[in-house]
Amino acid sequence: MAMSKRYLDAIYNFITSESERALMINGNWGSGKTYFVKNKLIPHLKVKKISSIYVSLYGHNNLESITSSIYNNILMEKSGVMYQIIPYAEKTITLLGNLNKGVKALTDVFPINRKSLKNVLSDASKYLLIFDDLERSNIDYEEILGYINNICEHSGNKVIIVANENEITRVSDNLELPMRYQTALLAKDYNYEKQKNIFESFNNNSKNDDSSKVQNLDDLKTKTSSIFDSDTRYDIIKEKTIEKTITFEPNIYEVFDSLLNNAAIFENDILQSKKREIIRIFNNHHHNNIRTIQTFIGTFKKFSHLISLHQVSDIKQNEEFISVILNCIASSTIRYKTGYEKSKWVTGSEFGMVDFGRDTFTPHFYSFKFIEEYIWDSDFDEIEVRKTLNSFLSKQTLSREDAIHKLNYYWQMEDSDVVSSIKEIIDGLVNSKYPTASFNLIILLFLKLNEIGFEIDMENIATLMENSNNFNDASLESFMNYEISISDESKEIYNNLIDRVNKKQVINIRVNYSDKILEILNNQNWSAKLYDFYLAERSYFYDNKGFICYVDMDSLIFNLDNASNYEFSDFRRTLGSIYDRSRLNENFAKDYDNLVLLNQHLKSQQYTSKIKKMSSIGLQELIGSVIFRLEESISKENIV
Repeated sequence: MAMSKRYLDAIYNFITSESERALMINGNWGSGKTYFVKNKLIPHLKVKKISSIYVSLYGHNNLESITSSIYNNILMEKSGVMYQIIPYAEKTITLLGNLNKGVKALTDVFPINRKSLKNVLSDASKYLLIFDDLERSNIDYEEILGYINNICEHSGNKVIIVANENEITRVSDNLELPMRYQTALLAKDYNYEKQKNIFESFNNNSKNDDSSKVQNLDDLKTKTSSIFDSDTRYDIIKEKTIEKTITFEPNIYEVFDSLLNNAAIFENDILQSKKREIIRIFNNHHHNNIRTIQTFIGTFKKFSHLISLHQVSDIKQNEEFISVILNCIASSTIRYKTGYEKSKWVTGSEFGMVDFGRDTFTPHFYSFKFIEEYIWDSDFDEIEVRKTLNSFLSKQTLSREDAIHKLNYYWQMEDSDVVSSIKEIIDGLVNSKYPTASFNLIILLFLKLNEIGFEIDMENIATLMENSNNFNDASLESFMNYEISISDESKEIYNNLIDRVNKKQVINIRVNYSDKILEILNNQNWSAKLYDFYLAERSYFYDNKGFICYVDMDSLIFNLDNASNYEFSDFRRTLGSIYDRSRLNENFAKDYDNLVLLNQHLKSQQYTSKIKKMSSIGLQELIGSVIFRLEESISKENIV
């Protein structure tokens, strides 16, 4: 039996029971609760001749607006017209009374027959009411659940509440937090278990007793929690209002099929053929969020026509090509939705292995820069995408045939095949085939194989990695969980090797950036190009706390002394943009020494051009203010 059918049967059985309390459908955000209710449950109930009214509680500030939404939906259901009754019904219509006043208020404004309107609204109790987004309402959950309890007991309506219970008390607590903190600060010790009256503690404030005095924020949070036990409060009110809770856990395969209904034939065929592979990616990352899957499908649709144009005749290679693209889109979408930043790409790199993040089932995956740029920034250049795909296919860099991928399953291999794969990886390191992101896994696999009895010179491996030309600006992580267990001794070796490679990579990267800046300084329009380079690589400069520290100061000073007035002024504008007040603090700590050196040189110069002299004074003032702010926000020990 399909999972959705089990839910439908359970809900129908409850609706047709004699219960006078509500049913709750509980599930995490993005689990597809709302989609299920709107696209499965409501149509199913319609077939069963059960009329329902769906109301989202999102953004509602008072109970009257909820009531008005209910009657709006009833009017729309009956007449197909949405009457804007909220301003007129908020204070007059409730499900329990004042119906005549409410009808009069409406008919005074709208050209509606009073008798027929009253008949329509009198039928309110016949509807199943579905309240969604309980945790997103601006009304306290106790007030809403009391309101719903009233409807169940006195109006005779069947009610379904759709919510994420994990968020209900958290949101409500946040709304009331200032008041609760104030109460905790005033109150003496409060023991919830003994149910002391909180006001008794106020009466004893005059006593000279500091035993319950709040010393810091942690004390305040602890005391507030002890006084206001939100989970207990919620459980009490829930027990009175809600008869049964169904925990909604969607069948990801059913959801996937439903989401593909609007896909084109080519898109549908590929996604259906790769369905198990795609869903496995989401399962591996424990991220079965329906909205993320929708984003994944939407992103694939964006690139599907380009993928169809770049299919290759070799069936196996074509399968690999499509799998790599789908894995990249799925993994990148999950990274984006879970708050990760874009991968840090070396200038000129368009595809390669990247880190997923810490403590993940698959810590690395093959990615494309253009896919990440579209997911994070909605940036899309079809011509560049075509070039990248052509380059990717021409280099035949599909990873599943790579020796690293094979060694991930070393326990299934013959010894001779393991030795061949080790040699292939070492040859790849010699030729700088592998990016920095793959070094962690290579070291870990080699250490594991050494434990088994294969003899690999780890010193040589570290040296090859240090000398690699295929590096990026992402530091290697200390020991990570790759589902490969190694001894504590091997873990220590691993961390030492990673630290050694990282130190060399930092030097390599710094030299690389310095060389690029030096190349810019030796070109025409250097001031404008310098700013463009900074914009393109600013995330690296922020992370590494510097920009001018990468600049050859002799070359920069020579350029400024010989610059035109336009170039001098443009350089001043560039520095002003880089050292914006909001970006200072520790973000440019390493620039301190070079800024001092530059300012000293400018003060010693006597430019003959009046315009240049004026610009120099302005530049000195700018640099002086930056130095002052750095000295204010950074201790001298951090300025290295």
